Amino acid sequence: MEDNELDKTVEFDADFIAKLREAEESAEPRTTDVDVDKMVAEIMAERGLYSDDDIANFALGDLGIEPDSVDSAPADETLRFSPEQIAEVIELRKATEAEPEGEADEDSEDVQREKRLDVLDWVQNIVSVLIIIILGFILIGRHIGIDGGSMMNTLHHQDQVFVTNIFYEPKQLDIIILHSDAYGDTPLVKRVIATEGQTVDIDFAAHTVTVDGIVLDEPYIREPTARAIDFSGPVTVPEGYVFVLGDNRNASSDSRDSNIGFVDKRYILGKVHIVIVPGKNEFEGRDWSRFGSVYGTTPKAAR
Repeated sequence: MEDNELDKTVEFDADFIAKLREAEESAEPRTTDVDVDKMVAEIMAERGLYSDDDIANFALGDLGIEPDSVDSAPADETLRFSPEQIAEVIELRKATEAEPEGEADEDSEDVQREKRLDVLDWVQNIVSVLIIIILGFILIGRHIGIDGGSMMNTLHHQDQVFVTNIFYEPKQLDIIILHSDAYGDTPLVKRVIATEGQTVDIDFAAHTVTVDGIVLDEPYIREPTARAIDFSGPVTVPEGYVFVLGDNRNASSDSRDSNIGFVDKRYILGKVHIVIVPGKNEFEGRDWSRFGSVYGTTPKAAR
């Protein structure tokens, strides 16, 4: 269209109008807080850009507003708009249709910002929990690795266990970590069989352990007690000491061995509570069913 023809009109027949309306109805709806289409139509009406009702109805329909009479327009009827009118509508639409995209970008940025904040909250929570756990280990107890098999099948080689020692007073059948002069700095893990004032005897022929005349029920031992080492009983535990045995009775150095004997309570590092990480078996890997308390099958102490 040439510039010197701006005063001419552009004609659209009814078929072309129908196609425009069909395309408008099938298009995805535009989203905006302001009814832009209605605003454009009102501006055109105020400026006298519509010549009659049919033209007005067509313009409203083309702009997404339900028309009243365009469906009944005769097939040969033509609707006229000047090039200036068409240009004005196009410019208005370009300006207003860009607004929802900007708003969508803003919404998208807000969503991304909220997601980043949520992730940050999660990280902060995880860090807080880890700090609490670490402080708990430092202030309340510690984890220790088991070296050897003297406590099998309760504890295995390389098990990582959680140990506490705050205000700890050893009790019969507790599993403890201790130091012994015979083993230097290497910590030992054993089970308390008797505490101060209790009398212990072991019948190696009958494979029984007796405390204060009561035979212990010992489902935790790996095999019957048959190895005496240099124990000769009965013996009474002195004040401030405990008598200990390993659950793997025939492969344990403990209070039956005179090199260890009664254990001074001051040499006790703490009580074992749970297996944190099971030791790695050379052939089967880690048995995670062993995670948890080490006292699941421990019977009541002798009375």
